[in-house]
This record gives sequence, structure tokens and C-alpha cells, in this order.
Amino acid sequence: MYTFRLQMTAAAQLRAQDVLDTARDIDVLLSELERVISPDGKAVASWHWSEPDPSLEFVASPNGASADTLSHVVSALQEGFAVAATATNETPVWPQEFSTLAQKRAQSVLERLARLQSIIVQATGQEPLIIQEANVGKVVHAQPPTHRIYSSIDGVLTVLNASKTRVIWAWLREYRTNLPVRCSFDRDTWHEKLGALWDHRVVVEGMVAFDEHRRPQSIVDVKRVTPRHHGRPLSELAGSAPDLTGGLSAEDFIALVRRND
Repeated sequence: MYTFRLQMTAAAQLRAQDVLDTARDIDVLLSELERVISPDGKAVASWHWSEPDPSLEFVASPNGASADTLSHVVSALQEGFAVAATATNETPVWPQEFSTLAQKRAQSVLERLARLQSIIVQATGQEPLIIQEANVGKVVHAQPPTHRIYSSIDGVLTVLNASKTRVIWAWLREYRTNLPVRCSFDRDTWHEKLGALWDHRVVVEGMVAFDEHRRPQSIVDVKRVTPRHHGRPLSELAGSAPDLTGGLSAEDFIALVRRND
């Protein structure tokens, strides 16, 4: 797994525009460097957030704006998303606060539903709004919920996000395929238990989502994490059952077993 991490520090709160512009710049830089370095001059890798399902929370620095104005801004924004989410059989009637530019930007956000399972928005003092379809000139539907079954995955566990959030995110590098499987652990339940298991081979049990090729994608609602202890090496077991073949050579014994099967 190849990652690039950039952290910005500031004396005051970071501007939302600085964060968004930097994310776009790094995405372009990664692809451009791959294009220059790759022997065939192509950039084929795609880059993703290391933290699954990130929450983008924007906090206002008033700079002279009144509390009433800012409260109206965030409420109007949620109302606009709600209008687009409910007007699936007709053209949305946007709130009067939504200029043409505001409508286009909101539609641009909602068009990404086609690659997501939902978009959740919440303004101060409002209940969360879960959006799974919206009218953006055409009706866009979110991807169907992932089907999960209770199962277990064997692999090496690597922490992704150990910050003090409610959820601990991790990769489980599956032992069989070497593919990363996203794991979600409840911090209150797992924080102390996981400390000795990072970068070790373990078996994680929980609700596992598989893709169409039956490859595991993610695990939630984890019930058990068991260290995978290594068995004794074969060199130590040599000669431990000297009469196993009844005097036959290994080749003859295997041939006999196969004939009997």
C-alpha cells in the first residue's frame, strides 16, 4: 500500500478553500508524477482518502457576519439539498436564496451520488438529512446498500486512523489475496485491545461486504479479533511419525492414497 500524507498547520483555523485547493493540487501532482515516471508515460493509478467515509465539517469564522445571517446560510443550504432530494418526479423548486451559481454547485455535489451509497448533510440545529436520490436535471440514484454476511478474514492488521474519533479505521491485508480490507472498530470497545495487534497477522470476525467476485471489501460490527499464531516449522516435524507409510516410500504411499480415493 503506497500512501502520501500532507498535514497543514495554522495559527488560526484553516480556510475550507485552502484544504479543498490543496487536495486538488496533490491529486494532480500524484497523477502527473506517475505519468512522467512511468515507462509508458501513462497515469493509471487512482488515489483515495485513507479515512473511509470522511466527514467534511465547515465552521464559520464570522468576520463581522451576524449570527442570524450564518444560521440562515446553513439552514438554507440544507433546505436546498432537501428540495433536490425530494423532487424526483418534477423539476426542483430551489429556495429563493439559491442563485444560479448555488444551484449548479449543489447539483455538482449531488451528482456524485452515482458513485456513493448516500450523502448526509446536517446544519446547526437540524436533524441529519440522508440523501440517496436527487433531481439534478435528471434523477441520480445512489448505489444500492452493500450486502454483508457474518464471516472472518485472515490478514495483517494496520492502523489507518488512530485519532480520537468514535471509530478506529484500519486496513486488514488479506493473507490469501494480499488485498486491503477496510475495518471499522468501535473505539470504546476496541481501543485498548488493538494496541498489541497492529502489524500482526490476525483473524477478524464481523459483518463482511464482498464484491461481485467474492473478494472481501470491508468489515463492520467486529465481534472478535484473534491473533494468528504460527505453527511449528516442518523441519521440527520431520520423523515424528516414522511408521506412517508402512514401509513404503513417500511417492508410493501418496500413489496408494490417491488410488484409494
